[in-house]
Amino acid sequence: MGGEILQGKTVLIFNNQVLNKPSGAAFSRMFNYAKALTESKAINVVFCSFQHKLNPEKLFEIEKNIFISGQAITKQHDTFNKHLSKFLYPVSSYCYLRRINHLLNSLSGEIIVLVFSMRIFNDIFLLIKFKLMRGVKIYVEKNELLHTIHIGEKYERISGLKKFLLSINNKVSYLINYCNDVLVRYYDGVIAITKAIDNWCIKYNSNRIIVPILTDCELFKKGKDTANLRRGVFTIGYMGQLNNKKDGILYLLRAVNNLNNQGYSILLNLYGMGSKREMIYLRNYIYSNKLDTVILKGNYSYELLIKELVKHDLLIMPRPYSKQGEYGFATKLADYLASGTPVLTTSISENSKYIKHGFNGFLIDYHNLDDLADHIICIMQNTNLKLIGSRGRSTAEECFDFRNYSEILRNFLFNNESSNT
Repeated sequence: MGGEILQGKTVLIFNNQVLNKPSGAAFSRMFNYAKALTESKAINVVFCSFQHKLNPEKLFEIEKNIFISGQAITKQHDTFNKHLSKFLYPVSSYCYLRRINHLLNSLSGEIIVLVFSMRIFNDIFLLIKFKLMRGVKIYVEKNELLHTIHIGEKYERISGLKKFLLSINNKVSYLINYCNDVLVRYYDGVIAITKAIDNWCIKYNSNRIIVPILTDCELFKKGKDTANLRRGVFTIGYMGQLNNKKDGILYLLRAVNNLNNQGYSILLNLYGMGSKREMIYLRNYIYSNKLDTVILKGNYSYELLIKELVKHDLLIMPRPYSKQGEYGFATKLADYLASGTPVLTTSISENSKYIKHGFNGFLIDYHNLDDLADHIICIMQNTNLKLIGSRGRSTAEECFDFRNYSEILRNFLFNNESSNT
């Protein structure tokens, strides 16, 4: 649409994602927020990304009452321009927000800003722009504490000067992201994904609610009964970042290698990508151990992932302990459960709050990931997998479907009704 004025209440969701080809956990969570808010037909949601060229004449409607502003900036592929853009991002962010006045003038009615916490300069500029200069209510969504990402980084496969420089960079990043996390004190309210994050925010902001991981269970209604599973092969699926520190991907590869050596027929599909360094290491591990039944699928769109999840006998999330994992809550768990496929995950964060071992899923203590292969064998021998998967689906419907949080989110953002007032 071009040049038209949006009527009624509008929520601007600010983020740092490329939204033209949306995928990944971050966009999935934002999009479920948008669908929850627009359950009320009087509310519009506009995604505003610092990775987009803002064109106020172009709002692209991706679903009823849900819009994306502008188009993605062409990515720089050469190393020099990549590093240059990192240093200049405060300037580009400031220019982006100056241009956003055109978008604001095309909105009629109450405006609320919801920030999915990003880089510190982006968040500061948003607070100045909307709260101080325009008096607009601005809220922040905290699905992880950014500074915890940098706790426990070991750089095990790097040495020398490069390791030293990375260590210094990690310390600087920790300080910057800690300051960014503390910015929650200046928002009109905080939406936390876990009780642990909510507790951390208590000392900074009294207006808070907890909204856990979200999914759209209706998207998963078809598929499980008609899934074409490979007979004679136990098929395991993993989707997400291929990272060992956060997601324990190496524990999973070792378990599959162990099972193959014991004569079990296992097929492991890995959906997602990791850093360049992680991908090189994973490919070398797969090649050196002749893991021909481990398939690197790469990145899939969310729509395709939904179809893929139901094709497995087990979905797995072997997340080890980390400070980041202790506070966060993996969004993919909601999608795993909604698929109706049995789920195996660790007891970290709030996983054990929702999954009861052997009833609606399977849990392994995050200290015992070296025993992952034994747990998979026990699951393979379980005769109630279909029932357990069905119970997991019911858990997703009761606890994680976005429709359950529509009224809660609307009341919090527009009527300032929190769990602490």
